[in-house]
Amino acid sequence: MTFHIYILINPIDDSAYEYFDTKISERNFCDPIESNISDEIMARLSSFSYLDENWDSNGAVQLDDATIENCFFLLQKLPKKYLQNISRDDISLTPYGTIVLDWTDKNKMLSLEIGDDSIGYFAKLANNETSIAESVKLEKNKVPNELVDIFYKFHRKKKTKAFNRWQRYTLLS
Repeated sequence: MTFHIYILINPIDDSAYEYFDTKISERNFCDPIESNISDEIMARLSSFSYLDENWDSNGAVQLDDATIENCFFLLQKLPKKYLQNISRDDISLTPYGTIVLDWTDKNKMLSLEIGDDSIGYFAKLANNETSIAESVKLEKNKVPNELVDIFYKFHRKKKTKAFNRWQRYTLLS
């Protein structure tokens, strides 16, 4: 009999515990899920879920769980370079129950407003070109084509192989 000992770390309190897996040969292998989202960003987004109705004392709407899920989904689909260029201060909650993510790069700016079933954006691109969308429908587990296009325009450099792979992957998934 073959068995393996695993040590698992509880993310809440960093406690460790062991477990034995005697059926390792019967399990399907899968790659570990890798997330490029920093702990700081994860904590910021998760903290929004604890806010109640009227969290700002001015009648703010309580955030819907679907909005947070959409935000995590979109962040997980972004190329690593965009996640490296967003900080805790670039993420905010609106009184309308949406989450705003902001990116700046020299004289360009991209702001996404993510809701429970749609996304809007404002982009100030090269040569002072602007692009605005108020309500792009979000489908389950799919990045809208308009969003892929606006990230390409924001990036506005020669398309890289990594960007092409991301674009192809997001459009097909």
